[in-house]
Amino acid sequence: MSSWDAYLPNLMAPDRDGNNIAQEAAIAGKQPGSEGLWTSNGSLKNITPEEIKKLVGDEAALFQTGFTIGGIRCAMLRNLINDDSAKSMDIRTKATPPETETYNIGVYRTGQALVIVKGLSGVHGGKLNLRAEEVGKYLDSAGY
Repeated sequence: MSSWDAYLPNLMAPDRDGNNIAQEAAIAGKQPGSEGLWTSNGSLKNITPEEIKKLVGDEAALFQTGFTIGGIRCAMLRNLINDDSAKSMDIRTKATPPETETYNIGVYRTGQALVIVKGLSGVHGGKLNLRAEEVGKYLDSAGY
């Protein structure tokens, strides 16, 4: 077990109203040449360095050609990852047969990492971004 695994319970915890909002979470290093997973669960364990590079790379390509996270096709809804006041992305998975559900994903950027939270069906991306931001701000304060 990695020391980074201790962050997963915080990312997966119920919201302030006691509702479960997350089904999967990950923290991934984003520094050039060191892209990779620090901790993850579920399908997010399949995130590749190439996927991380694309998330922090060419912004236009994310909207135009789409991308994958953990091998799951996704669409960019809102990208403020390079805006230092927001540091976040709103993403939605694309349903691919036999899957019919789509899920929101919130991403928060720290100095060295991306904090990623995939929601349960019907959970709004704003709640996921807040969760990712809570953990992300702590990591930023700790120098990550």
